[in-house]
Amino acid sequence: VEHDPAMIVLAKELKLYEPFPLPAIVEEDAGAYVASSTEKYDLIAVDLFRGGEPSQLLLDTDFLSALKNQLEPGGVLLINVADSEDYLLAASKHFAHSEKWKFRFNHLGMFWN
Repeated sequence: VEHDPAMIVLAKELKLYEPFPLPAIVEEDAGAYVASSTEKYDLIAVDLFRGGEPSQLLLDTDFLSALKNQLEPGGVLLINVADSEDYLLAASKHFAHSEKWKFRFNHLGMFWN
């Protein structure tokens, strides 16, 4: 899910997904998509930023609950928050299990039930 059409064009031009096929890209606001989607996923990767800060959606209880509900049993939610590790605490309150780690400049969280 990508809200910026320029980023979709860039993704297609750079072809960083190769040698795999281009993943399906939905042009929509992530909050609106998550609120309305009935899809279920084994893995959800969240990398939402407004400028250099993680999106406030990562603190929104409804958004986090909707993400949790879209996971298949045994599914995993991954969240990148760059250097704003405190955003991971909000997500951890919605899941029975979580792990956090740092890779280069990014703090990452993995959440599951």
